[in-house]
Amino acid sequence: MGLKETIENHPVIWMLGTVIAAFLAGIGAYDGILRISGSQVVSRNAHVLAEDQKAMSRSEYDKLVSAHTALITATGENDTLKKRLAQLESQHEFLVRYLRYETSRQILEEDFNQQNEEKLKLAEKMFVSLVLKWWKQQQELDGSLVLNRQIIRKGLDPTNSRVEFTDGTVWPIPTEIKMRVLQQE
Repeated sequence: MGLKETIENHPVIWMLGTVIAAFLAGIGAYDGILRISGSQVVSRNAHVLAEDQKAMSRSEYDKLVSAHTALITATGENDTLKKRLAQLESQHEFLVRYLRYETSRQILEEDFNQQNEEKLKLAEKMFVSLVLKWWKQQQELDGSLVLNRQIIRKGLDPTNSRVEFTDGTVWPIPTEIKMRVLQQE
């Protein structure tokens, strides 16, 4: 007895085979009808969404478009504000370190002792690290550093380096700081 006779004589296997064949034929017929008629299957959610869009009035649509435009505008303004904040934070960081260095230097000149000397070394180290970071970035860009619109002008003469900020203020980099930066470079 071969495989064909076994399947034909076994009613459960024969019935399952017939059901599977009928199911596949139905799927094929359904797909063929969709193709011939040029139709496509639309999910229930997509159908409801399409009905909602048809029901939306022109004024509601205009309100939605204007809200979307306002959102895009606000996002652009937010990016501008973030850039400006970064500029101000960098300027603040520079000014704090500059002031700390100059104040420590003045205090040491007035009252020379070990504690004031340590404070000056720490302030100098902090100031040098900031200027060095900017200086290295400037060297990579071959002469002009644009860091949040702040420009460090460089030169071999240590006295001509300065930082210019977007508000128009110009701060010279002290010669001692520039020399330390050049030594660490």
